[in-house]
Amino acid sequence: MAGDLEGEILGDYELQGRISESSASELYAAKNRFDDTPCAVKVFKKPASRLGPLMQSIDTRRKLKHPNIVTILDADEDNGKYYMAMEMCGKSLRQKIKSGPLPEEEAVNTAISVLKGLEYLHEQGFLSEAVRPENILECADDAKLLVAGTVQTKNYLSPEQEEGKRLSESTDIYSLGTVLYEALKGHRPVGAFESTGNTALDNVINKSRERKPDKRYQAAKEMQLALEQAVTVQDDEVAEDPQPAPAPEPTPEPATEVSPAYIRAAHIAIAGAGLIFFTILFGILAKSCSLDESYYQKPAIEKQADK
Repeated sequence: MAGDLEGEILGDYELQGRISESSASELYAAKNRFDDTPCAVKVFKKPASRLGPLMQSIDTRRKLKHPNIVTILDADEDNGKYYMAMEMCGKSLRQKIKSGPLPEEEAVNTAISVLKGLEYLHEQGFLSEAVRPENILECADDAKLLVAGTVQTKNYLSPEQEEGKRLSESTDIYSLGTVLYEALKGHRPVGAFESTGNTALDNVINKSRERKPDKRYQAAKEMQLALEQAVTVQDDEVAEDPQPAPAPEPTPEPATEVSPAYIRAAHIAIAGAGLIFFTILFGILAKSCSLDESYYQKPAIEKQADK
């Protein structure tokens, strides 16, 4: 029954309010009853006969200490109940995605934090095999990956997990690529790929989710660097924001080129017109002078008559 373990004591821990529940476990806020240190306790629902491998896995991972790995405090059995105590964290990525897609910066930073944790985990000889939103927790303003006491769910399985083939570091990278896409788009990549709006980031996600493991990023650090570069490229494109180019100065009309032949023809035409003008003028003047001379050559009686 939901919440029926509140107030119970399991080992060194007093269970308080229930945080979440799944088909496999219940997660409670708790405190260490000896020093009041706050923590979280996961209580498993499976029967003891099926918990042996899981509890053994938890025990081998309790030694892991990294800023991006959730610290396991204890794992034991009390009064027939198997539990795992761990550091107290905030919201899971699943809870955040329920409110809608994350801003690009937040989603990428979360993925980078997980990759740092995966890099350490892989160096220690472990695989997560269960990278999914429920196992990525917000702790002290940074994301941490829960790598113990959990198994992968169908929606985040890599192809090799589904087919029962050999797993590798790229198995965790595939699952993280799916998680990153979901954080950015608000849903898992089902059907046609929808761009994130950042081509470089799209390329990183697509490479991380290649079906063939040898075509993915082969190390967490490699994907981390690719993500950082993708965000840098996007920032540079936004920062450039080119100013509109100034309007070009009007091009002056080219001067009409006059050929020498045309100039000579114009001079001849002008000279010809002048010659005609002066010829006519001289003709008029000559006629006028001829009339005046005949007048003065008339007899006096004719001149008188003219008057």
